[in-house]
Formats: sequence, C-alpha cells, structure tokens
Amino acid sequence: MIFLPPEGKAFDEVNRTLATLRKAEFGFFGVIVEGGNMNRAKNWQILIDKFNSKLSCWKARSLSSGGRLCLCKSVLGSLGTYLFSLYKAPMKVLNKLESIRCNFFWGGTDEKRKICWLAWDKVLRDKPCGGLGIGSLRALNLAMLVKWKWREKTEPDALWLKVVRHYNNITSHSDSADNSTSLNRGIWASICGTDKDLRDLGINLTTLMHPDAGGTGWVWDLETTKSYSVSSLRKMIDGIALPMDNRESEWIRWIPSKVNIFLWRVLNKRLATRDNLQKRGVSIQSDGCPLCLSRTESVDHLMASCSTSKIVGAFLSTWLSWWPGNVNTVDDLWGAVCRSGKDKKEKDIFKVIGVAYLWSIWLQRNNIVFKGEVKKEIIIYRDVQFLAYDWIRCRAKGGKSLRWENWICKPESAVSSL
Repeated sequence: MIFLPPEGKAFDEVNRTLATLRKAEFGFFGVIVEGGNMNRAKNWQILIDKFNSKLSCWKARSLSSGGRLCLCKSVLGSLGTYLFSLYKAPMKVLNKLESIRCNFFWGGTDEKRKICWLAWDKVLRDKPCGGLGIGSLRALNLAMLVKWKWREKTEPDALWLKVVRHYNNITSHSDSADNSTSLNRGIWASICGTDKDLRDLGINLTTLMHPDAGGTGWVWDLETTKSYSVSSLRKMIDGIALPMDNRESEWIRWIPSKVNIFLWRVLNKRLATRDNLQKRGVSIQSDGCPLCLSRTESVDHLMASCSTSKIVGAFLSTWLSWWPGNVNTVDDLWGAVCRSGKDKKEKDIFKVIGVAYLWSIWLQRNNIVFKGEVKKEIIIYRDVQFLAYDWIRCRAKGGKSLRWENWICKPESAVSSL
C-alpha cells in the first residue's frame, strides 16, 4: 500500500512504474482488486459480483433461517473486509449489498424474491435493541477505517505512517496526518473523511480516542481494555443509525437458531398468518384460522386465543401447574412465561417449554394447510413435552443425564442437576 499526493514528481514516477500493475486485476482475500477511483460505484462491481457468486453456490431454500442468518453474518458480513478497511464505500454500493443480504436472509433468489417480514434495518440491530445482531455494512466500513486513525496515534514510528507523513509534507509527530491538505482523494482521504461521517451521527472521536492520564499513550473509552476494537465502534454506530426497539430480542441458548428466529418473528407478530398475507397483497381463499375455523387467523389468535391452543394450554397447566390460561395475546402469554421460575435456570426451562408450545402450534397449523394432516390436542401436547426435552438434552451442558421419566413428572426438578 502506497500513500501519495495526486500530483508532483514522486507521484508521476510511481505512476509510470506501476502503470502495468494498475491495468491488471489481482486477487486478495478472495476479492479481485483493481486500480481505479473507489469513490465511483462502478469500481465496486467486483465486490457485488462476488456477493452474487457466493449466493449462487448456496441454495437459500435448502437452508434453515438459522443457517441463512449464520451465512449473512459470517460470510456476507466479512466478504468485503479488505476493501472496507481501505475505502469508504458509496451509499449506492452499501444499499445494493444490503439488498442482496436481505433477499438471501428471507429465502429469496435472483429469480424470485420472498416477502421481507420485517424491515432490514430492524434485522440488522443488535439483539438488546430488538434485532438479530447482524450489523450494518456501513458501520463496519466506518469502524474499520477509524482503526487506521487509532494506529496513527499508537504507532507513531511505524513505517506506513512515515510514508504518509513524508508524502504529505508533515514534519512532526504532533501534526496529524489527517490535517494535510495536499491529499484530497485516495485511501487516506477515505480514512480522514470518517470524522465528518461520525460527526453527522453525533459521535465525536476526540471524546472516545484520547491521550491517557500520563500522556504517554492513548485510550479507547468504549472498551474496558482501553484498546480500539472495530466491534465496539460498529455497535455504537448501529445503535445510533438504526431505529431502536423497546423490546429486547429473546435468544435462548437451549433451542436451535431457526427456532430463536421463529420466536423473534412471533413476538414481532410477523408470521405468515392469513391476516398478514392479506396485508401484503397475497391472494388467499379464506382468512379463517385453520385450527378452529371460526375466527380470522392472526398471530395473537393462533397462539393464544384459538380453541385448539387453549386445549393444549390446559394440558400444559396440569403438567406445570402455572401455565397461563386466561390470555388472548402473544405478549400476555410470553410475559407470563418470562415471569415464571424461581431462578435463571428455572426461567430458562420454562422459556424452552413456552417456545416448544409456540413451535408445535405453528407446525400443526402448517400441517393442516399444506398436508391436510390433523393432530389431536393431546398429541400436540406430547410434542411440546418431547421437543423441550430433546432441545435441553442435546444442547444444555450435562443434558445427556436428563431422564425422560423425571422430565414428564416435574421438569424443573429434572433439570436442577444440570
């Protein structure tokens, strides 16, 4: 990497020397890199194509929502890391990449888009803010560029910084490289431009990154270690830029990711129930509940007030002795589940049972709609018992010691030894 002012003898010499290399493409960390003005969206097409080529290898329809969430975060969230660490991406490019991630997460393909049940900004939020913790690419881009400013402060004698200072006519360490006016475009211009972007969000870097009390080093206030981290600034940017939610996302350690995402959709009332489908312009023959056939199907009705759900809940109340019977909304039902239990372990057990109930009701609904199969309420109740038992046994530490005969008698006592 070479930092040069866009004019002068030194620039002309290097420009001639690297003329051949600038015309050729080369690969780095899986991304083809080529010369060009990275302020132009067309020069980011390589990264967009890379996103699309990755998705062509993955069959969104064959992956669960948990699998798609993992790929959105671990692969699509890091594919542009190299370019994001050097250049500020144009908003047009970031919007396109987020659109690709959004379509993939909801199960869409290039040929067919699926319904986006919640705004993508909400999905990107951190879990304490009501999202799924994917994080925005814009926040990642800015946070990675700011890391260079941290390195400028903490590595004053580094070779790369000496090159920047030399070619920008900065003669002392007290002068910041971003005070130079001779470099108005290029890599360092992208790095220096982050100050304005952060100020627009109400973030002042000088209050977060400042000299320590002894004046011998630098501290970063967002980390207890006082060292800069991309994740801390990224979370701060997303916390300001993305809309907030009063409800914290539930993420239960003892259940699969796809079921956690299902719970998140239930609590946001964004399942593919018939009333929600009608709101989105989907033509359906009837809006009636497939379970009871007497009321309009909605998330609240299906999970809380439907006669089938009430009967299953009655069976659960004989098993648990606390199951809420007089509730008519998902919020009231889940609130009662969260209030149950004497300690954290008991609360987690009852939450797992509560999610198993919601999941079993939804599976029964889909079996009726798509397969025409009807189960008796007692069978659904037994499905709830077994699902919760299986999840805890497979995922909890020491879960293999959980015994079925103890579980069906009193679940909180059966799990107390884990």
